[in-house]
Amino acid sequence: MPHARIDLHSSYRDRLPELSTAILAGMVKGFDMPATDLFQIFRLHEKGELVFGTAYPEPNREDIIFIEILASVGYGTAMKHQALVAIADEIENIGIPRQDLLLHVIEVPAGDWYSPGFAGVE
Repeated sequence: MPHARIDLHSSYRDRLPELSTAILAGMVKGFDMPATDLFQIFRLHEKGELVFGTAYPEPNREDIIFIEILASVGYGTAMKHQALVAIADEIENIGIPRQDLLLHVIEVPAGDWYSPGFAGVE
């Protein structure tokens, strides 16, 4: 049950629905998960609240969108990379440059999640 936390500038407010769709599509492709597994948190920030280098790892970053994926332990390194690339591809397809993205996966042991019906936990 991976879910995403996304921090981005408030200038993207009107694009949240398409960003949500793109992120979910990348997660579905990359993690081979059902499209109904939709859990996202968008946190909007004003200019100056997101601090980032404009030239690391590559030059010409004009903005930043931080995407943190929380996922159960067990996805292999290749699958996690595949998912992150798929998310970046989907976001680039809606016109946001991939160099403006910073994505990572945080793994959480299955016993550290709670949702009724998830993994037999009630």
